[in-house]
Amino acid sequence: MAIVNRNITRVQILVIGVSLIVALCVFSLISRREETSWIEDQKDEVEYETIGSQLYVRDYKGYLYPKGYFDVIPSDTENPFEDVDLEGQHSDTVLPECDDPDGVDPALTYQHIGWIEPPKFLPDYRNPCWYGVDEVGHRVLECIPYFYVIGMSKSGSTDLYFRIQQHPQVQKTNRKEQKFFEYKRFHREGKRISPNSGFECNAIILLFTWIAYKSDFTYYARQFRSAAVEIERAINSSGYHYKICGDGSPTYSWDNTEWFRLPENKHCLEPRTLIVSYIHHLTPNAKLILILRNPIDRLYSDYLFFGKRTGSRRDPNEFHLWAEDAIKNIYSRIILDILKIFPRNQLLVLEMKDYSANMKLRLRDVYEFLELEPLTDQQLTKISEAKQQNTGIFYNTTGPMLNKTRKMLSRFLQPFNEELAQILGDDKYLWLDK
Repeated sequence: MAIVNRNITRVQILVIGVSLIVALCVFSLISRREETSWIEDQKDEVEYETIGSQLYVRDYKGYLYPKGYFDVIPSDTENPFEDVDLEGQHSDTVLPECDDPDGVDPALTYQHIGWIEPPKFLPDYRNPCWYGVDEVGHRVLECIPYFYVIGMSKSGSTDLYFRIQQHPQVQKTNRKEQKFFEYKRFHREGKRISPNSGFECNAIILLFTWIAYKSDFTYYARQFRSAAVEIERAINSSGYHYKICGDGSPTYSWDNTEWFRLPENKHCLEPRTLIVSYIHHLTPNAKLILILRNPIDRLYSDYLFFGKRTGSRRDPNEFHLWAEDAIKNIYSRIILDILKIFPRNQLLVLEMKDYSANMKLRLRDVYEFLELEPLTDQQLTKISEAKQQNTGIFYNTTGPMLNKTRKMLSRFLQPFNEELAQILGDDKYLWLDK
């Protein structure tokens, strides 16, 4: 009898589990249909646009998403400087109001990740910190980043972030890349879904993340709690807490894939709020650091790195075919978007080759930008001579890209590199050395 009861219990548990998974799938499908119902009514023909740091194709439903860029750039590209005032007022919103007559309810702004207004930061802390309450009701110091290394991927951001953390006034964090603003805020919704990918139900991940994560502002601040302990302890004779911490997520500058999920972008066919909008809303005085690499070499490195991670075969001939649909990051447009939100003096741009060749000088620039105490030449030498971080190891086994691929990419990227050099006032961003 006990065996029968135990078997029945197992069957009941199995039925309940399957029913829960099915219910979660149905709920996800209903939520997704509600989320996209307004846009699905828009039956625009396919067209191409350059917005939100990326080149997009607008499909027949009205969605914008990156795809096939080599045949979409018109010869009479609009002047990118027409709508940006480098000395003007800055706000959280980067793009104009949407066409929908109902607009967006201001009460929705930022509410979905757990805050309406930023915390009141303590004046005797250099880092943005405040006192809050932990999960058991104890008073604790909470901190969020003072600086962000926002890009670019495969351009030396890991090495740069490592060396920034070697300064005695910078507190190490639990990880380099938090990726909260990019996608972790959506964990409760399960797997990331592209707006044009159709319905995907990953109910197991959905169930796990719904239970395990609270991906709101509280979750983000909790990632810096151990750093906050050290920041609180570091105090000078004047009672000033001088240490800072950062977030080194290199995708913050460009990966706005989930823009259509944001309430601020409700009823929009294109994003008006981006990742840097959230950073500005939370910490308008944040310091942003962007390290750039020759975009052709960066793309090839990206191809080799992520191909190795997925176990897929990589070779220069395949890269030539893949590259025609792979360009997502247009540096000049990324920076123009950032400068619509942050003033120029809060953005430091580095070039990877120059950073590697003149590391002591560039690190001195970075520390000065972060308003840290100057280091001695001996200290800078020690930091600059530390082992290089996250070096690429796949180039030696795959070989260089084909010459025809480099020429194709160079023709496509040249006008954007010229824009970038004009914005930054430095011809090294033309990348004419190859």
